[in-house]
Amino acid sequence: MRNITGQATKRGFTLIELVVTLCIAGIFSTFAMEYYLQAVKANRVAAERDHSYFEYNVNKNRLKKTLAENEGFCEDGIYHFTGEAADSLTTAIPFAQLQCSPIAHGRTLVYYIGPIDTTKTGRARNAHPIAFSSIVE
Repeated sequence: MRNITGQATKRGFTLIELVVTLCIAGIFSTFAMEYYLQAVKANRVAAERDHSYFEYNVNKNRLKKTLAENEGFCEDGIYHFTGEAADSLTTAIPFAQLQCSPIAHGRTLVYYIGPIDTTKTGRARNAHPIAFSSIVE
């Protein structure tokens, strides 16, 4: 196509313009992919932390119920369950060895500080230590 002066008019894009546009789009997509991967990783970490917190609260409440329903005694700083189900109770709780300390009015403070064994294999699943305490009447 020619303009009024008789010179050819330019139609479309040159190869250089296309290459520059593709390079800029590639740079933007690289940054976008990096931010996307960071967001996915942060989401996984948050989900795992939330799951660990939920699991800890379930185990803590299960142990509080077990302590309320079953009798035990404190001997040398270690809490022992008594009765027929004492051995099964000791292995059923996810806290390895409950510690205790007698306090006023015949009550006992039962506590645990350390990692939780949620696999029932004797190995701690959570690497970070937790703390739990309960008062037994």
